[in-house]
Amino acid sequence: MQSFLLLVLIYPLLSLGSKYSEAANNPSKFYPDEKSPILNHAAVESPFRMQKVNLLWEKARTKLLEPKLQKLYSELKVQDKHELTLKKLKGEGGDKDGSKEAEIRKKFTLLMSSYGLAGTGDQSNSKEQDTPKALFKDKKLARLWEKAEKSGLNDEELIALQEEFKHHEARINEYNLLLEMAGDKDSKRYNEIKRELDKEEFDIRDTNEITRSAKDLKQNYERLHRLATNQPIENQFGEPKVAGLWRMALMAKFEPE
Repeated sequence: MQSFLLLVLIYPLLSLGSKYSEAANNPSKFYPDEKSPILNHAAVESPFRMQKVNLLWEKARTKLLEPKLQKLYSELKVQDKHELTLKKLKGEGGDKDGSKEAEIRKKFTLLMSSYGLAGTGDQSNSKEQDTPKALFKDKKLARLWEKAEKSGLNDEELIALQEEFKHHEARINEYNLLLEMAGDKDSKRYNEIKRELDKEEFDIRDTNEITRSAKDLKQNYERLHRLATNQPIENQFGEPKVAGLWRMALMAKFEPE
């Protein structure tokens, strides 16, 4: 009798787990329009799996008319799948050089710009971007780059580091855009997220996508700071050639092992 009661209690959980697993293995079944055509896209709330994509959709619902919403919805479905693929790839230790992430981030930024949803945080098209004094628009990153140029790195190392800086600034721009979109919906949450980037500690149990982005940005900046100031971890290599090789290894983003 006890076994029967236990089975009655846990069966709904097993059933729910089965449905979740099926949705994960068949991502195309997740989206609302897979069952029937969407008649009013402006009424659809959070139809995507990635928070950043849903944030853009929430902003679009208040600004775009039905024809454009329908087109954007189709494009965001593709973007959502790309973002999930990237998340899985990075979780498995892939995309060491960040090229895939940069590619997908560029597509997301272009989507925002093409529908007039980029906001004020998009600095990717600034004409000042190409001038030497404005190599990096982020002030903190610009100051760090000045230190890098004086740190004694050779030309090859500076070129590699500059590429890393560019990737980091692109991530900052995207993060700021997401904050703007989150702020449109909930200003209190906006302020909470904004403060995360300056904290010394982060709750590793937090699964919020934007908060995780803040944590990743902070950790990556600390890594860039070590590289830019010519300081390998713990300064354990005294020989300049060995220290230089170690810096290049750090830039390659190898797994810890």
